[in-house]
Amino acid sequence: MNFKDIIKQDNVDVFLNTKEFADTHNLNGIECNAIVQQVVINDDLTTSDTEYTYGTYGFGAVINVNKSDLRRVPKFGTVWEVDGKLGEIINVSDDEDILTIIWRANDI
Repeated sequence: MNFKDIIKQDNVDVFLNTKEFADTHNLNGIECNAIVQQVVINDDLTTSDTEYTYGTYGFGAVINVNKSDLRRVPKFGTVWEVDGKLGEIINVSDDEDILTIIWRANDI
């Protein structure tokens, strides 16, 4: 095993382990282990069933998930669902196949 393989295995065995840091979440229709840290957003936000527009104050999350657990990597501006709440992808970064997703939504 090379160093990158060890990191990938540690990501699953430790970082995204539900007995350590992660919980099971529904990310855009996929049940997977992820870390979802809720944060307050001081912007005007609103969303409908089909689109995302500005309007009311909201909240957001920083989400860490294994890239291979998702069908595709979300893109900036994409409407995305987290645990049944509709929101918008603000940023996505990939670090050794762990995605860090910045997401925001209504404060409902």
